Amino acid sequence: GWAAQATSGGVFEGPSGAVYVHGSDCGTVTVGGTSFDVGDVADKAETLITTGVDWRERCQDPWLAKLDAAGQYEWHVEVESDHNSSASDDNSAFTPQWIRDDGSLVVTFSAQTASVTLGGTTLDLVGHSYEWYSSSSYSYANGVNESMVVASISSDGQWGWAAQATSGGVFEGPSGAVYVHGSDCGTVTVGGTSFDVG
Repeated sequence: GWAAQATSGGVFEGPSGAVYVHGSDCGTVTVGGTSFDVGDVADKAETLITTGVDWRERCQDPWLAKLDAAGQYEWHVEVESDHNSSASDDNSAFTPQWIRDDGSLVVTFSAQTASVTLGGTTLDLVGHSYEWYSSSSYSYANGVNESMVVASISSDGQWGWAAQATSGGVFEGPSGAVYVHGSDCGTVTVGGTSFDVG
């Protein structure tokens, strides 16, 4: 057998014995002997200076790494976003939706930042807002709206397409189609198109 270290995250199985490790962090992550930085570390440092608190949970971004059948690191992807140093605006770890036989996969995650960048694609998230709360010592934001992001990753670790859905779940259709669904009362945005329901 084999063994590999992962400093954080969860795991799920892929085709041909591959293993995917994923999480959401702010700092250095090590998977299978390979280290990489994720999250808005500059925002974390700024928050520490201005508030004196190490707000690790205010700068996290999701990542995913692939190990082959022998437990060797192959590649990783990560989401990049500009966090507000005063807002609790984590971006959650990926939820794998399905993995195709060729090793490509579709994932979702919950985003609280105003935008996210996945490779060469930047999504400006519709409906991003939060409210300021002020105390005697400092101010911060709460009630940050979340959006679901749906994205594809190729078998060799390249971002494909990505789309925002203000709410809902997803399931796979024929020929690579993806269906997003939910139950709402208000304006829903899916893939850049908004419509009213309820």
